Amino acid sequence: MNEHQSRIDALSELGLTDLEARIYVQLTKSPMLSGYRVAKILGRSVPNIYNTLSSMAKKGLVLTSLEGTTNIYIPTPLDEYLEQYSRRTDNLIDRTREVFKNIGMHEENPSPEIFQLENTEQVLQKARKLIGDAKGKIVITADRFPLLHLSPYLREAADRGVSVLVNNYIHHEIPGCDVINWTRRTERRSWPGNWLLMAADANEMLLCFFSLDEKVVNAFWAKNRFLSVVFQHGRSADTVLASVLNMLKDDVPLEELKQKTLSLTEKHIYGISHIELFDTIHTELESPSG
Repeated sequence: MNEHQSRIDALSELGLTDLEARIYVQLTKSPMLSGYRVAKILGRSVPNIYNTLSSMAKKGLVLTSLEGTTNIYIPTPLDEYLEQYSRRTDNLIDRTREVFKNIGMHEENPSPEIFQLENTEQVLQKARKLIGDAKGKIVITADRFPLLHLSPYLREAADRGVSVLVNNYIHHEIPGCDVINWTRRTERRSWPGNWLLMAADANEMLLCFFSLDEKVVNAFWAKNRFLSVVFQHGRSADTVLASVLNMLKDDVPLEELKQKTLSLTEKHIYGISHIELFDTIHTELESPSG
């Protein structure tokens, strides 16, 4: 994707129409244009361009100056527009929260429990929330893009006492976390995307595969106790196994291998309470809604 199209796409994600984005980008390259000149450059009808410029002026995207009898347009400096956009968005969020505060929506609603996520920011926001809400344990397997984004949040979780186990492929250390840099898979060099697999407190789980351009290919979030316990146990065991394989490859002395493996196992696998899981399942089955 070229730089010109990237700028158009970025503006479109802010809510501009395709034509508004194209006009704005054109004006950043050649300001002080009339609507007629913009229409000729973009190959659009003059009335359509003037209507769009009028709408953009109302939104604060462009400024108008009269030169003789002709309106001349310049783009509002991007930082100024983004500040306007940020204030409008904050006000809209506050207003929406106020309107919905007494609607009675509850996150504890038991059904459904598995959700498909559709876009990258939605996945990353859910991952940040899982990390931020975690009180005991987090396990995460991640490739470069999601891991680098989530590393500061994982470090914060570790700083507040959460046990964090990380399996990654890029030799990226995170202070306070038990990080396993899995070196076994040479095929990772041609891996076609980015994994993000994580669970928190054996209560919620997130599975996502991103394309190389960081778009969601497939993603699911589940808040299901049974699935999350099994998944977190499995991911933790898989990561400990990766640690064992790394040490075997490096000919680590047997006593060191044993101590490291037992430490990781005690901290990240044995600490997942299956008894609590069974109690939860029985409680749910016995409840009226079960």
